[in-house]
Amino acid sequence: MADNTEHTLPTRDRVFAICDDLFRRNQKLSVRLVHSMMPDIISTSTIHKPYKEWMDQLQARQESMLDKLGFSDAFVQSFMREVTRFGVEAEERYKTMALNANEQRDTAIEDLERTEEKYFKQSALLEQQAKEIG
Repeated sequence: MADNTEHTLPTRDRVFAICDDLFRRNQKLSVRLVHSMMPDIISTSTIHKPYKEWMDQLQARQESMLDKLGFSDAFVQSFMREVTRFGVEAEERYKTMALNANEQRDTAIEDLERTEEKYFKQSALLEQQAKEIG
């Protein structure tokens, strides 16, 4: 979570993103671990509510799948981890694509500005030459 733009997201969204990432990587989740990844948050109590909400949603998703399909807890957890991993990887892929598109846009704008500058210089030179001839 090194990107500064993520600090503008609501705390809940940031906690959810961190939990999704840790879950995808099969790491043990805790409020303290999530808090350590959010250095701008002073108190762990700020993390508790969204962390609990994320955990409750995870448990509800797992129980729902278990109830509907009759799969074991281990299978459901593994499956949910893979689904989360896939979603996080897709999000990262799209973020990278967006960054590349923005870089290309910026390069195109710079090229356009240089071309406009050359155009104006050539127009001024042409006007000056026209005055000298006429």
